[in-house]
Amino acid sequence: MMRTTIPFLRGLAAVRTASLAALLAFAATGCAQRSTGSTEVGVRVNKLTGVDQTIYAPGGTYFFMPFVNDWYTFSTQTQALAMTRSNNNGQRDEQDDVEFKTRDGNDVGVDVTVLYRIDPQQAIHILKAVAVSDEDLREKVVRPLSRALVRDALNGLTSEEIYTDKKFKAGQEAVETLNAALKAYGVACENITLGDHRFHPKYQEAIVNKKVYDQSVNTNRSAKEAALGAWVAALEKTRGDVEQQIAQEQGSAQRAKLAADAYAFSKQKEAEAIMAQKQAEAKGVIELNRAMASAGGRTNVKLALARALQGKRIVVLPGGGNAVGLQKVDINDLIKSSIAREATDN
Repeated sequence: MMRTTIPFLRGLAAVRTASLAALLAFAATGCAQRSTGSTEVGVRVNKLTGVDQTIYAPGGTYFFMPFVNDWYTFSTQTQALAMTRSNNNGQRDEQDDVEFKTRDGNDVGVDVTVLYRIDPQQAIHILKAVAVSDEDLREKVVRPLSRALVRDALNGLTSEEIYTDKKFKAGQEAVETLNAALKAYGVACENITLGDHRFHPKYQEAIVNKKVYDQSVNTNRSAKEAALGAWVAALEKTRGDVEQQIAQEQGSAQRAKLAADAYAFSKQKEAEAIMAQKQAEAKGVIELNRAMASAGGRTNVKLALARALQGKRIVVLPGGGNAVGLQKVDINDLIKSSIAREATDN
């Protein structure tokens, strides 16, 4: 066996020597040309010595020995990973949206776009430990991490919160966690955009019906509030009218009271005046009675009686049993004699 192995090894060594000689001869005649785009960096791998530690700058042209050098480029511009339900907008022909389950148990699909870029200084590390091309990097690292971490961030939402700004806050949380995960691979996440979302068809129908119902409730509530506002306005107007009428009636009552008080006061004063007059008259009568009760008063009465009878003819009917005799009395003489007698008595 040793006799057959040794000639084989000698032949293999001869082939390697011949190949190396051929390569050296070809290298002597010309070099291979490699270049980078304006947004690319290059990494060279020497098949004999390994990965070159030089990162070749964008927009350059470089010459290397052919056959023994491999050339790799990575884009330094921002790249987009679109994972959507529609194959017209995504990067795959089939449905590719991110599906997650809400905290209350509903299945939801959402369109996700991840913006990312590589760190040019990590190009050698990416080539040695991660991927050999931009597409390889996207499929091996960016895509699986993005789907997993976006799903984790959205799983904490309820079905109702998906319609609020909490959905976008969850997207920002996913940016932070994805950046932390991609850093080890020489990649940075710039942003995550959450697009349209959709529930299970039956649940989606229920949501639509609920929104229609909520809209109807809001409409009815607005109508109720408008009617209540109109009722309150009418009530305030009625209250104002009633208060105005009450004020008017109170004013009329006050005026009537004032008029009645004035009338009562005037009548009271009038009564007091009448009372004073009557009291004065009564006092005069009393004083007159006192005066008349005296001798001079009796004389005055007689004089008054005489004056009243003066000039009057008085007939005195006879008295007696047969009542046939008539006597005439001269009143003038009677008065004169009465006065004379009174004067004598005095």
